[in-house]
Amino acid sequence: MGKKNSPEAKALRRAKVAAKRNAFSNPVERPNDCLRHFGFIPNEDFFKNAAVAWNSTDMKLALRTKANLIQCRDEGLLTECMGRTGEDGFVYLSIFRTGDYKRMTQTHFHLEDLNDDEDEIFYIYRPMEYFGTKIGEKQITDEERKTHLPFYNQWNTIMCPLSKLEELPDKGFNKEEIIKWGKIDESVSPLNETELDTLLANSNEVALRENYVFNDDGLVIEEFVGNKGWGGETFYQPKKKDETWASCLRITPFKITHNSLFVGDIGATYKSANSLKDAIN
Repeated sequence: MGKKNSPEAKALRRAKVAAKRNAFSNPVERPNDCLRHFGFIPNEDFFKNAAVAWNSTDMKLALRTKANLIQCRDEGLLTECMGRTGEDGFVYLSIFRTGDYKRMTQTHFHLEDLNDDEDEIFYIYRPMEYFGTKIGEKQITDEERKTHLPFYNQWNTIMCPLSKLEELPDKGFNKEEIIKWGKIDESVSPLNETELDTLLANSNEVALRENYVFNDDGLVIEEFVGNKGWGGETFYQPKKKDETWASCLRITPFKITHNSLFVGDIGATYKSANSLKDAIN
């Protein structure tokens, strides 16, 4: 009897087949507001309460509504980070929008199709473990980081306190919302005195006056009281103009097609406008 037909070899093949079947026997539960789960989505915390999910060797994606995020928080599925202010933790969220988009190219959506008041808003929770590693913990490879952080961009990502998830928009992320969440994001981790001095030293006055608020005494500096972890240390932020805030956050458009997920490139989508301010007004 050849080795391939030995009882041991047959038992090993049966075990492998059983393992493959078991791997696809426990899909994650779909929420009531589920839009699409592409293929088999395993019952893992990463995908729970996801309205849109994708699982492949090169990309793991979970898009959630505000309600989905709140449920994840209540179920203990969001790992909080601690900022410099506030006594509750925050999470990183990338913000996406979808609507009746008809004009698309291979890289971007047309600005005329984006509706700041009616587009549905979705969020990707970004686990902190994929942004960096801690001493003594398993090291995350660049490939794992890329796989678990699809469509990540600093332009579409905020630090959101867990206590403020209820304030996130369900629909429409207009100029007022962009300004509001930009300010919340900045308040989570303001600058210490050294960082403030470095910022001012590397900025020319023309740029400062164009983007920040000045009064008769000069540049307006806002102060923030640090939390217990920082011993009540005082932190700072130069006060931005609202028009500056309006250009600090870009909501990424996406559209679900027949068998795929089309996500716009931020730079290409907004390139046709002279500035983000033009795009969102």
